[in-house]
Amino acid sequence: MIRILASAVAVLCLASSAALAQGPHVKKACAADMQRLCPGIADRHAAHKCMMSHIADVSPDCHSAIEAARAARAARKAAAAASASAAAPAGPPADAPAPH
Repeated sequence: MIRILASAVAVLCLASSAALAQGPHVKKACAADMQRLCPGIADRHAAHKCMMSHIADVSPDCHSAIEAARAARAARKAAAAASASAAAPAGPPADAPAPH
């Protein structure tokens, strides 16, 4: 149980550091696309929504950076789910009789 939890924490840490490294990479790789496709949008969420609406029009470098960030996010979510399930207390077996 401790090994599973330690492994999950290690994976979570690696995924988090990978995601942090991807953020600046996406910003750099997509800067020209952002200026071309979504000029003048300062709000981060609106800019993201705009870029996703133009995903077919972004450069190959920007598209690759976005896909890498998505993969890092998915790995982070999977590690968090694994960590949560490893840390959850084990309940009675499904076929165990209910206590009286």
